[in-house]
Amino acid sequence: MLPKVWPAIEYLHANTVEMPVYWEQFEPQQGFDYTVVDTLLAQARDHHVHLVLLWFGTWKNGSAHYMPGWMKSDPERYPRVTDANGRRLDSPSPYASEALQADVRAFTALMRHLKMADQRRTVIMVQVENEPGTWGSVRDYSPAAVKAFDAPVPAPILAAMGKKPANVSWKEAFGHNADEFFHAWAVARYVGEIVAGR
Repeated sequence: MLPKVWPAIEYLHANTVEMPVYWEQFEPQQGFDYTVVDTLLAQARDHHVHLVLLWFGTWKNGSAHYMPGWMKSDPERYPRVTDANGRRLDSPSPYASEALQADVRAFTALMRHLKMADQRRTVIMVQVENEPGTWGSVRDYSPAAVKAFDAPVPAPILAAMGKKPANVSWKEAFGHNADEFFHAWAVARYVGEIVAGR
């Protein structure tokens, strides 16, 4: 597609282009392939434009479509969201700790590579994940998620939401919004861990 992109960018006189980096291309096997990223950098420089990279990692539009094939083929190790009826959905679970660690490693490798390969600062921004969330269920009902939902709401969340008292469940604190708030927090926490490199 890139040969079709650059003439359009020149026609528009654009100076910045958003480009995805697909995790499945970046890590088709366990270990990283920087070819696509290096191609994007070189061609963007040749056409005198900056890049905003979109990391299509654990989520893309709420789905697992851009996770590496070796992860998609192992749903026990890298589980999806479980709905209230016990069905597994296409959306990755924000409680999949091994998926989180794999995404942390991949995203960290991407950022380290950019630091080394892009000292000219062709990339001006990186979006971490793309439209994370879930299709088909308000939240994850996996055993790990249910355990977290039934536990007290973390104190910093209660403080940020102006809720008192402490040591209350999600349902007690947020009533009919509890499922949605809980899942939004779980996804945001997961993305935050990727950004922090933990």
